[in-house]
Amino acid sequence: MKILVHVGYPKSGSTWLQEYFFKNNGIFYNANRRDISLNFGHPKVFEFNIKKTKDFYKSFFSNLKKNRKIGVVSSEFLSGNLYLNGGMDAQIYADRLKSIFPGSKVLIIIREQSSFLYSFYKHDVSYNGGFWSIDEFLKPNWHFMRRSSFHPRYILYSGLIEYYQKLFGKKNVLILPFELLKSDSKIFSNHILEFLNIKNIKISVNSEIINESRNISTVYFQKIINRVFTARRENTLRINKGFEIFLNRRFFRRCDFKLPIIDHILENNVRKAIDEFSESFFKSDNRKLQNLINFDLKRFKYKI
Repeated sequence: MKILVHVGYPKSGSTWLQEYFFKNNGIFYNANRRDISLNFGHPKVFEFNIKKTKDFYKSFFSNLKKNRKIGVVSSEFLSGNLYLNGGMDAQIYADRLKSIFPGSKVLIIIREQSSFLYSFYKHDVSYNGGFWSIDEFLKPNWHFMRRSSFHPRYILYSGLIEYYQKLFGKKNVLILPFELLKSDSKIFSNHILEFLNIKNIKISVNSEIINESRNISTVYFQKIINRVFTARRENTLRINKGFEIFLNRRFFRRCDFKLPIIDHILENNVRKAIDEFSESFFKSDNRKLQNLINFDLKRFKYKI
């Protein structure tokens, strides 16, 4: 039984992999993402039942060999759950995956950190009620209540990669940069196929990267609304959770402002703050990362 475990990272092509590549090419059999969450994410540290989880996936993937398909366990939260504890449970998930799928192949997609931070900052405001400035986001004060417990340490990639290589063996862990998917989805896909020893199979490759992103003007306006209405600190006005969801998921999705001059100014300010932070925060780890993967990270503008 051949299993591919895709552990993330979020904002790094997971939607494209899950909704297109793994789903439409007839060679993969996907585990249900809700089941992955229930089986690996929900049990507390001492409540994880190895036998029960093994039996579940043995049954789920029972026809793989007969159908000549590869089982896929794909969920970006497996690289650490950002919304519960800032990804500090990444090692727990790795150990659980090893106990259930000891002979599996592991796929890890990374993304240049400045690009990740810009994307996730907008996502956090848009969908998670974030209201802090870009400086607060980059240098979080843990004494404040934060619905998102994100910390930039989460995207210091080398630690997680080294741990998976230690658990599964270096030859069984493939690390690909998200930027390769954006630049050439066919080459990106071929790396995965070669890693899985899939030969003489033509696959359909859609080059579109799925995921909508709101204009930065909309994000800034929503940030003000979030600061007033969402219950983050004691001095905010608490409102019904349903109304908050309406604001975040419906109203702002339909009312995406397009203000070119303001968008340009705001985007430049946010990106400048992120680039200055990234220059000092990620360089050392990226040099370590460069020695762990087979790609020239400078080519994709990683800070080295």
